[in-house]
Amino acid sequence: MEQCLWPQSSELMQAYHDEEWCRPSWDDRYIFEMLTLEGAQAGLSWSIVLAKRKAYKDAFQNFDIEYCASLSDTDLEFIKENYNVIETFFEASIHSHQCRSSSEDTKRI
Repeated sequence: MEQCLWPQSSELMQAYHDEEWCRPSWDDRYIFEMLTLEGAQAGLSWSIVLAKRKAYKDAFQNFDIEYCASLSDTDLEFIKENYNVIETFFEASIHSHQCRSSSEDTKRI
């Protein structure tokens, strides 16, 4: 089988392609992580987002939905200033709102 060309630009891209891309997941934490990273990608290449993935994991405690849902505006400002993950406070507020929504949806299921 012929290999895809797009992931060959970096080891991170290749690992993502080989281990995650197009693989279904029912893990809420992982789905939340992907939603967050996809949201961060707007206007950026996926390779840039993958390069910042560890910083996102650190900032959002490995994408713990309950933790993220509890973030206050002060917490979000701290993340904005101390982690290289969020461009604007507006994006951080949206992220917190998504966490709260995801957390509520998970409880209903």
